Amino acid sequence: TEPEQETPSASTEPSSTAENGAEVETISSTTIFCLVTSLWAMERLLPI
Repeated sequence: TEPEQETPSASTEPSSTAENGAEVETISSTTIFCLVTSLWAMERLLPI
């Protein structure tokens, strides 16, 4: 049963990789937003 379960997952990989292209852009923009917000919060909490 294990080999049979692996074949469906292999067929779904190409579609998932195509969707990952759009996901990477959203993840990168969200990561940058979080970094900027965290840096801004650090400056507000710890004024230098």
